[in-house]
Amino acid sequence: MVKKKILLINPSNPRYNKRLLPPLSLTTIAAYIPQKYDIEIVDNNLEKIKYDADLVAITVNTYTARIAYEISEKFLERNIPVILGGNHPTIVPNEAIKYCTAVVIGDGELVWKQILKDFESRRLKKWYKSKFFNFDHSKLPRRDLLQNRYFLESIETLRGCPFNCEFCSVTRFHGGKFRYKPIDLIKKEIESLDRKNLFIVDDNLIGAGVNSLKRIIELLR
Repeated sequence: MVKKKILLINPSNPRYNKRLLPPLSLTTIAAYIPQKYDIEIVDNNLEKIKYDADLVAITVNTYTARIAYEISEKFLERNIPVILGGNHPTIVPNEAIKYCTAVVIGDGELVWKQILKDFESRRLKKWYKSKFFNFDHSKLPRRDLLQNRYFLESIETLRGCPFNCEFCSVTRFHGGKFRYKPIDLIKKEIESLDRKNLFIVDDNLIGAGVNSLKRIIELLR
């Protein structure tokens, strides 16, 4: 039986060092898609997109929104449903929905089970609003799906920030509390990497207070 193909796309960013970091958001989401599907990750910074899939998901930041929308429209022209998620669609979902089939608002890990159920029944909703993800239930990102080598590996150890600085969108996107990934899961993820050149993608690695300081000391040992 031929597997249905799910294409996860990282749009190109002309100002970006193309091989610096892998698209962690896509390898993370891929871990929550059952292996009964044919999952392919395409980093458009390094690879051309083949407009052939059963379902497409694109991660979107503000600086890649225009290109992401153009990619999405090309799939829609072929009657292929497209999901947009990430920081930009979460902040401006009413804009994003003009260019896709459905928008994920917030953390993607918790909504993919429902997305796939609706996809199979051909009843995708316009909106999939997620609660904040509990890192206690984290899965290892599917780095095995990456087709390229990068200068650095990337990991995530927390989300959220209570400070709500006026110049920053992190609190609005990830919430006003620190959500920590357990130290044992972080160590397990690091041990799974074949290289130890790491970039920690957290917006606020240190956190705040004595407990946060103790945590970062434990993490860096």
